[in-house]
Amino acid sequence: MHIYSRIRCLLPLLLCLAALCLSASSEARKKEPKKEPARIRISVSLSDLADSVAAYGAECEKELYEGLELEILELSSALVAKIDSISAFARLRPRTYLGELAVSLAREHLGKPYRWAADGPDQFDCSGFTRYIYRQIGIDIPRHSGEQYRQGPHIEVPTDLREGDLVFFGTRRSWRSVGHVGIVVAVDRERGIFSFIHASSSGGVRISLSNEDYFVTRFIGGCRYIRD
Repeated sequence: MHIYSRIRCLLPLLLCLAALCLSASSEARKKEPKKEPARIRISVSLSDLADSVAAYGAECEKELYEGLELEILELSSALVAKIDSISAFARLRPRTYLGELAVSLAREHLGKPYRWAADGPDQFDCSGFTRYIYRQIGIDIPRHSGEQYRQGPHIEVPTDLREGDLVFFGTRRSWRSVGHVGIVVAVDRERGIFSFIHASSSGGVRISLSNEDYFVTRFIGGCRYIRD
C-alpha cells in the first residue's frame, strides 16, 4: 500500500510534465519557418527577344508586299480585260495606249531575275518576258524570240520605232541570227537611239540603251504587233 500511495502522489506531477512537453513541442513547430516550393527561374535577354520579333516582323512584311504586288498586277490586267468585254473601248482607243500599258506593266517587273525558259511571273527569259507582257494586254505572240521576229511586221529603221514595239538583237556568234528581244520604252529620234526593257541574262529585268557596246552592233530590227 505504501508504494501505491507514492505512485498516486506522483501521477499528477507526471501528467503535468507530459502536458508541458507537448505544449513546448507545439510552440516549437509553430515557430519553424514555412518552406516555400522550389521556383524555376528562366533568364531571357530582352535584346535577343526584340531582335527575334523584329526579324519575324520583317519576314511577314516581305511576304505581304510580295503577295500584294502579284495581286495588283493581276487586278490591273483583269480590269483592262473587263473594260474591253463590256464596252467598245478596245476598238475605239488609239493602239498606242496599249504600247504605254505594255511598258507600264513591264516596269513593274524591274529587278526580277533571269532564268532560261522561264515565262513569269517571278522569273523570265527574254522571250518569255515579252510574251508574258503582251498577253497582259491581250496580244498573243509566239514563245521564242526567233518566231516573234519572223511573224511580226518588221521595222528596220530605229527612228520608226515607238513605245511598246519589240526589238531584236543577234547572238554572240552572229548578228543575223535572233538571240534576244526586248520592248521599246522610248525613242530619241534626233540621235537615232532607243531605250528598251528586257530580261537580261546578266542583270535580270532592266532597261538598256540601243547604243550600248553589246547591242549597237547586234540590232536586227523591230516588230509592231500593236497596230494602228
